[in-house]
Amino acid sequence: MRALLLPLLWMLCSCDSPMNHRLHENQNLQEKLQTKNFSQMDYQVEIQWIRGPFSNIQTTSSLLVLLKDPQGKLVNLPPPYTLAFYASMPSMGHPLDSAGDFLLVSDGLYLNTQIRYNMEGDWKNELWILDENLNLVDKVEWNEFL
Repeated sequence: MRALLLPLLWMLCSCDSPMNHRLHENQNLQEKLQTKNFSQMDYQVEIQWIRGPFSNIQTTSSLLVLLKDPQGKLVNLPPPYTLAFYASMPSMGHPLDSAGDFLLVSDGLYLNTQIRYNMEGDWKNELWILDENLNLVDKVEWNEFL
């Protein structure tokens, strides 16, 4: 029994899980960006975690979003549209603790520094474009394992 347990422990401790997508410090900015296209509105977004994402409810994560037009130029959403973040844990059936709010930092650069996830696991993240009545106009989705 002991002979089987030691190799198993060694494999579990030494292997890097394929679910461990954390970025190494030496990766460049281009490798950290995820590019997505909205389906209804003619915008492309580049999404980058600049802090996190963290699975600890006490720790905030920060998400940077670059919004671009079809020519690749950074642009702001025209009024009355706004960006919003949402995430849910499909296996548990609940949303994250805090979605935070986006702040327009510069042309086409939106920053959300108040995202808080509840726990470790698989998360479905969504970036929404909302209208003046907070109706969902369009969204992009991506998954994270925290």
